[in-house]
Amino acid sequence: MAKIDFLSLLATFQEQPSIDHQDTGLDRALLTLAQKRDFKQFRQKLRDYYQENLQKGLAPDIALSNLHAVLMKSAVTHDKDTSGHILRVGVLSGFVAHKMERSTEFCIELMLAAPLHDIGKIATPDEILKKPSDFNDEEKVIMKRHAGHGYQMLRGIKGLEMAADIALHHHQKHDGKGYPGRWPAVKIPDAVHYFSPVDIYDALRSKRVYKEPFSHAVAIDILLNGDKEGRIKPVYFHHDVLKVIGQHQEEIENLYHAMTTQYSTIYAPSLSDSIASWRKKSAPSVHGYTK
Repeated sequence: MAKIDFLSLLATFQEQPSIDHQDTGLDRALLTLAQKRDFKQFRQKLRDYYQENLQKGLAPDIALSNLHAVLMKSAVTHDKDTSGHILRVGVLSGFVAHKMERSTEFCIELMLAAPLHDIGKIATPDEILKKPSDFNDEEKVIMKRHAGHGYQMLRGIKGLEMAADIALHHHQKHDGKGYPGRWPAVKIPDAVHYFSPVDIYDALRSKRVYKEPFSHAVAIDILLNGDKEGRIKPVYFHHDVLKVIGQHQEEIENLYHAMTTQYSTIYAPSLSDSIASWRKKSAPSVHGYTK
């Protein structure tokens, strides 16, 4: 397993992107299809774009990175404030998987897949998604559909299997609760186990209309021990993953700090460019996602 220096990987964002993304309007076309719930045509657009990249002579790894990039761009086009969040959860998820001694290629794929966890929200009506007050019962049901919508957008597309898994299961809990279905922990994909606490960590560290951001120490304590209100409990997460997060919390704090200071202006879809460049220089090209 090749060692990944995540701070050095972030530094590649300062370089000229390895892929020249042209504004094809595909991100806006995908957004329109999602809002129409035309997921079949949405998937076809993705397949066509991948084939177009191959026909241009791009290697499959680069074509797949472009696919991730245009999906991230659709998410950011829909909600510009999400760019920082999806960048951070991508990098931190990859870091946790790396410390869990997963293969380099798995970690790379996770860094590209995790930012698409909420891609289904581009199909959620804006009046609900951006509502400043609490959701009523009907609105809660509609919001929860984003997990299934995200899966419908990505399912069956080669190279997006991990992203589809995370989109569908990222609200599942290790104790069998959560949604869209109450799955036992043994059936939840590993990628989701690595992603879930990272997503909560970033939410705790972030400012919301209803709360100020928590410090790193408080966020880690809530993950490891739960909060006073009982909304977040350690049993929601895989105990081995929490153990690794506790052991490497200083490195997590350093990565988070880097991404919210010197790298805070990074445009999240360029993550695929940097990873493609890093992969070409440092990592083997190995395909195959194992849950």
